[in-house]
Amino acid sequence: MEMHGERAKVWLSEVTTPYATTRSGADPQPTLPYAQSHVLLFERAGDSWRLSQDLTKAEFAD
Repeated sequence: MEMHGERAKVWLSEVTTPYATTRSGADPQPTLPYAQSHVLLFERAGDSWRLSQDLTKAEFAD
């Protein structure tokens, strides 16, 4: 997290492991996990924070 005055820039990493089952919904098995990264900008909203902008595409653009 990086503070910019009343704004906070937050980097998130997320790993998800989906599960697959048989057609009947039995025998859940983990499948190939995948990871995602996000960069979000939050700003003060009274006593809390609100999502102001999703900077993911701009931060990871080549």
